[in-house]
Amino acid sequence: MASPATPRPALIRPRASRSRSQLGAVSLASDHAAATASSGRRRDFVFVVNPSGANGRTGKQWKQLLPFLHTRLADQCNICECITSGPSHAIDVTREAIKDGADAVIAVGGDGTLHEVVNGFFWKGSPVRALDRGPDHLTALGLIPLGTGSDFARTFGWSNDPRQAIDRIVRGFFLATLFSYSIYVDSFSVSK
Repeated sequence: MASPATPRPALIRPRASRSRSQLGAVSLASDHAAATASSGRRRDFVFVVNPSGANGRTGKQWKQLLPFLHTRLADQCNICECITSGPSHAIDVTREAIKDGADAVIAVGGDGTLHEVVNGFFWKGSPVRALDRGPDHLTALGLIPLGTGSDFARTFGWSNDPRQAIDRIVRGFFLATLFSYSIYVDSFSVSK
């Protein structure tokens, strides 16, 4: 006889809210701000970091970026940092984040890390869904390019400057809803 399933630990853990005394913080895109205001909850952003990317440079740069990231996003979002430990770990972390209801999963690394994170959005050919947020909940995909080549970012004409990538995320200019197969970049869109 099978033992009863034990509840799995949530990947996303709410943090205590920081004070809103930072007047210079740029808000998220208006649709995200409206959604947050109407639901009364902070958005959950999961950063999947490959510390071994770019021969270990990604891990070092990520540590330097954290203070900047917190000044830009911590007032609007719960930030969860997930450090990968080996091949395919980013896939598993991404799937768990989506199941736990993450609003965005951001790949921090190069094209290999992004590849794994994108694969984490799917299981057996179908999109992974949040367990407790309802069928309409979508998880956005983001990228902070810290890899060697960062070909994906270059394809869109984006700089490899990670601070610009964080600003792009804050402005809401990079929002990929993989479930509808749309990628929105600045003011134009590509749809399937």
